Amino acid sequence: MKTPVLILFNFSPARAAAVSSCARDCGFEVRIAASSEHRVPLSSISGPTPADALSRPAFTDEMLVFAASDRERVFAFLERMKAGGIAPVALKAVLTPYNILWTPEELHRELKKEHLALARGEAASHRA
Repeated sequence: MKTPVLILFNFSPARAAAVSSCARDCGFEVRIAASSEHRVPLSSISGPTPADALSRPAFTDEMLVFAASDRERVFAFLERMKAGGIAPVALKAVLTPYNILWTPEELHRELKKEHLALARGEAASHRA
């Protein structure tokens, strides 16, 4: 099995260090994506940055992408972050055959939609 990878988007250096420490403790290789990689397919993020990638970030929210990981490892990492007092990351995804050819920008857009829909659903359930 391939080494599980955690790709970090838009983390401050201090947050990246804290999240990376938790991830490495859970057996992840950590990859900090450059803003120039927001518009290239997720499948190529672990490789060299294409020369034609734009340097302007497509989004500024923090986002985590888990690649080649199993469910238990993802949950162990999230629990380790919580136990370490590290603030949660709202936008998280697991790389799948369905989204592997998306760009991080496209994934971000879908995650934002889901996050807003969940927030609306929670607000509606509290009113009922």
